[in-house]
Amino acid sequence: MIGVGVAVLTVAVGLVLFALRDSIVFFHTPSDLADKPIAAICHGPWTLINADLVRDRRLTSWPSLRKDLENAGAHWQDAAVVRDGRLITSRNPGDIPAFTGALIELLGATA
Repeated sequence: MIGVGVAVLTVAVGLVLFALRDSIVFFHTPSDLADKPIAAICHGPWTLINADLVRDRRLTSWPSLRKDLENAGAHWQDAAVVRDGRLITSRNPGDIPAFTGALIELLGATA
């Protein structure tokens, strides 16, 4: 993750298959430890569970992930965008305007 300023996680073909892979967990953990912004939309927050990056964090996601995230210690909210420190999450592609607005605001604040 050297030189990476933000990790943006989106829904992608095969995300379900990648959610349990060590490489994805490795991808998230160094970014969080370096205090980098993390932005996840739709099913993206699911990959944060195995990296233990949702415990005691406020976030949102695609509704079907709610129980998985809550079981991992997250405080799930039904909102277009939820920002908890440097973690920004949104529910679905319809929330992209709010998602990108929150990400731009965060990146402007950290520049």
